[in-house]
Amino acid sequence: MHITDWIIAGSAVVTLLVTAVVAYIYWRLLQETRRQVGEAHAQTAESREQTRLAVEAQTENQRQTRLAVEAQYDRYRPLLYPSGNIPLGKDDGRRVIDWSRGPWGVELQNAGAGIAVVICGVFFGQKPAQEEKILSPRYTVWRERPLHPDEPVRTARLEIGKTMLHGDTEIKGYTLYAPPAPSLMEMQQDGKPYVVARLTLTYRDIFGRKHASISDYHDLYGWQPVVFLSDISDDLEDLDRRILRYAPASESDILTLDLGRLIDEL
Repeated sequence: MHITDWIIAGSAVVTLLVTAVVAYIYWRLLQETRRQVGEAHAQTAESREQTRLAVEAQTENQRQTRLAVEAQYDRYRPLLYPSGNIPLGKDDGRRVIDWSRGPWGVELQNAGAGIAVVICGVFFGQKPAQEEKILSPRYTVWRERPLHPDEPVRTARLEIGKTMLHGDTEIKGYTLYAPPAPSLMEMQQDGKPYVVARLTLTYRDIFGRKHASISDYHDLYGWQPVVFLSDISDDLEDLDRRILRYAPASESDILTLDLGRLIDEL
């Protein structure tokens, strides 16, 4: 075999060996890269899991703190409700509010555990079938003195007018109006009650939180609780002030406002 052939054969062998070494090195680098990527993914997953657990722990701590604070608040939460009769008349055989009676007294009692302050209330009849151009008649008790839980039933004076609140005003979805009168079929088949009037009371606790008690006066059963709302954003005083702030200023519009309240404001 000629020396040249040996040289060519040796070069081929060297090339083959170099190629094999390079392939092996590349394979090892690839394996190492995959291992590092896998470890990175595992670390990322572990970090995400730790973050999730930390967020859950923080959320649970916040929930426990909120429950503890709410429990502290509830220890001093007032709960007002009305009792007694209301001025009634009759219209087409049905009992309705007698708006001609003038001021009258509603009995209030605090069944809660804390004192109620800044007590305001509005007493509306049923929502009219047609929209009214002037404010609907209503009785109002405004900034009644604080009511303690152990205080006996108190009679609060309700006066006609005194606020600019409209019956469609809502507190957490509940209107100041009483529900519209049901038809005879609705009363007989669906059991809908005939509600004569609605009294909405708002008040504050010693922490400044605002609450509401809404009660309806049923034709047959008298006062019935609708809902007790805690920690509301706006009480009746807030809502009334907002209306006053944006009340229309033109002469024709002012004529539609409650004259009694305008006189009081003067």
